Parts: sequence; C-alpha cells; structure tokens
Amino acid sequence: MEEKRKHTRLQIKVDTEIVLPDGLVLKSKIINISFGGAFVCLSSVPGVSPGDQFTLNLRLNTVTIQIKCIAVRIVENGLAVQLISIDIDSYGHFKNLMALNSPDPDILFDELEEHPGLLKDGE
Repeated sequence: MEEKRKHTRLQIKVDTEIVLPDGLVLKSKIINISFGGAFVCLSSVPGVSPGDQFTLNLRLNTVTIQIKCIAVRIVENGLAVQLISIDIDSYGHFKNLMALNSPDPDILFDELEEHPGLLKDGE
C-alpha cells in the first residue's frame, strides 16, 4: 500500500486537552503527530463528530501549544485530527518539539517546505 501522508508521523506521547466550542474540555493524550495531523487517545469522544472543529492544547512542561483542529475520523480509542492553524508563538514551540523528537529533523523540514501543513494564524 502506497503511503499517502505528506508529513512524517512521530511517535510522541504528550498530555493534551481538547477544548470544544461549547467549552467542554476533554483530557487526552497524543500518541503520534505530524505537521498535518495527529492521533488523540480518548476513552470516549462525547460531542465530537467528523468535521467538527476544536482547539487542541499540547501541555508541555513550561508552555501550552494551542492548535486549531478538525476531527477527521473517530474510532473506539480516540480520534484522528487534521491540524488546521496555529498562532506564530505556538508554531515556534511546535516546530522545536517536532525537531527534538525526530531521528532526522532535516527530513521534517524538507517535507515542511514542500507541504507546509498547518497554517500560522495571520498568514
């Protein structure tokens, strides 16, 4: 089967929160992520359907990275999300997170140049 992804997925476990438009916050964990999408583990996905937009907060030690997302696929143990946009400060932290967890950051940055992935807010 041919790989269709434009961005390398990294196996990174990060505590996250899904913040739904109605204010409901779901505690979760990312198990893999790329510059275009992620898989978020959840025991249940109340109030989320494919196509719904929400904010994903990646909780690191000293910083929270906020990313606007859209639910792509919902399965028993979580959901696949497409990363849509991010503010410029969060983007710098996100890019560093990805580079520090990649076996070859140059490949990630080459992919990013060819396929930008999520948009930085204000662009």
